[in-house]
Amino acid sequence: MLFSPCDQPMFEELGFEGAHPNCRDNYLQAVAKQDVHRTAVPDPVNIFQNTPISADGSLLSEVTPTRPGDYVCFRAEMDVIFALTACSIDIGLNEPNGGKSTPLQIEILRH
Repeated sequence: MLFSPCDQPMFEELGFEGAHPNCRDNYLQAVAKQDVHRTAVPDPVNIFQNTPISADGSLLSEVTPTRPGDYVCFRAEMDVIFALTACSIDIGLNEPNGGKSTPLQIEILRH
């Protein structure tokens, strides 16, 4: 939760012309399919993001150390809407995915 979700203005600031996939729009499109319409987008919980703090206190964005098969398990104690997106950063900043996004899998377990 150290970074806000990326958005179109951020890509434009990095010099990218035209529409670019981004976490803010991905989230809004996903929740709209569940009939949730809000303009406020929550900060992402970047589970696999590698964000060390440098000696001068600034945040870095390093390549994620995860490997195929790595996972995280959440337990919902109430009804939730869960939106998942892979990082869309592929220009500018240090590319946290090593320059490519890979498929993600969601498994819902009911107890």
